[in-house]
Amino acid sequence: MIPHKSSFSGFAAAVAVVTAAIGFPTAGNADSPTFGTLSNFDCFNDTGEETHGFEIELDGLSSADVVYTFGEQRYGNPVVVDFAGGVYVRYESAYDPGTQTFAAATPLAPAVISPTDGHACWTGGAGDYLSSGCEHFGVSLNGNPTTTTYRWLVADPQQPGTLKRAGTDVHIPAPIWNLKPPPPQSPDQIHPVVAAVIEPPEPHEFPFGDAIWMKVYKTESPEPAELNHLVTDDERVPDEAAEVEMEWQLLQSEVGVPHEAEQEAQIAEGNESVTRRYEFYEYTGKYNDEDHEALPESDSNPAEGEVGNYIGSQMAAVNLIAPVTTSTTTSTTTTSMSSSTTTLDAAVCGDANDDGGITSTDALAALRAAVELSSPCTLARCDTDHSGSLQSSDALRILRFAVGQPVVLDCTA
Repeated sequence: MIPHKSSFSGFAAAVAVVTAAIGFPTAGNADSPTFGTLSNFDCFNDTGEETHGFEIELDGLSSADVVYTFGEQRYGNPVVVDFAGGVYVRYESAYDPGTQTFAAATPLAPAVISPTDGHACWTGGAGDYLSSGCEHFGVSLNGNPTTTTYRWLVADPQQPGTLKRAGTDVHIPAPIWNLKPPPPQSPDQIHPVVAAVIEPPEPHEFPFGDAIWMKVYKTESPEPAELNHLVTDDERVPDEAAEVEMEWQLLQSEVGVPHEAEQEAQIAEGNESVTRRYEFYEYTGKYNDEDHEALPESDSNPAEGEVGNYIGSQMAAVNLIAPVTTSTTTSTTTTSMSSSTTTLDAAVCGDANDDGGITSTDALAALRAAVELSSPCTLARCDTDHSGSLQSSDALRILRFAVGQPVVLDCTA
């Protein structure tokens, strides 16, 4: 096994609420840090040999940020290992020293790979899973990593019983989610803009990295997304022609030059969740011999011979509303001049709009107040750390409370 310092209990719930990835800009910072994201993905073993595990490297996070993992494949629940600057989520086969064999192995994928139904990649799915050469992994996080890297793990012949990384990384990008306040010109000033950013694989030997094709499907739903439904052929994951958000786009990175694809739209009234499915394919067209820049006939309409094997898919979702009902507290005042008692409703800390519950709508109201936009927030409802002022950290705290995280809200009296 790869040495590790800690373990993780794995898939903590059969049905888990996906945490919304909310951006909170401040007056001096237009960039939007985020705190929650979830991705489940299918990938195929194209390493040239049997694999015995898989590694997800998440830079910029720690093990405390790993909320859930998907463990319903041959390797079971992963271990979560902190390192300086990030955290590894590692799926590893058990090893029998007596027979000197690993208990589980992912076989090689077929030479020609076509889009598969997601149930072929996990234990609860198709009957040919064990021979498919495909696996389904996933993590839910309390933040957006600065970089996400996927790797297959193979046996290390120099150290029996240990695993090492396969020679190349898996080219399945992970989306970075952000929610933005509604645009000022929009008549809808309640529902946020949902944005997802995909970054292509980094360059290695050349100024340009390997190019890949991407296709994007999208759906919205009035129901919250659930972790165990983020598999390819689940009815809640978009894959129909009418759900195509982007037909084709060529992705390729360049040293020192940011290249990314972003899809964003304001969520429709009445919907609680947004789910996107990304399909990735090899680019098999021409490259420039000197710098490895892809030379397609079109970067949005692949010509014959320019689309190769299916690499895999990424399923990701955000829940924008996760209601948590809160009992309204009351205050009782009694005077010596009268025997009557008057009971008044007190402001509920975190309930910005005074509707009796704490949801992401309240967090958005707190965010608007923090950046000095119109908002129903008062210190009694939105100053969640009792600081005497409204800040983006108050919005973050309200939203974390809304999705069920253990956060104390202590507003100014």
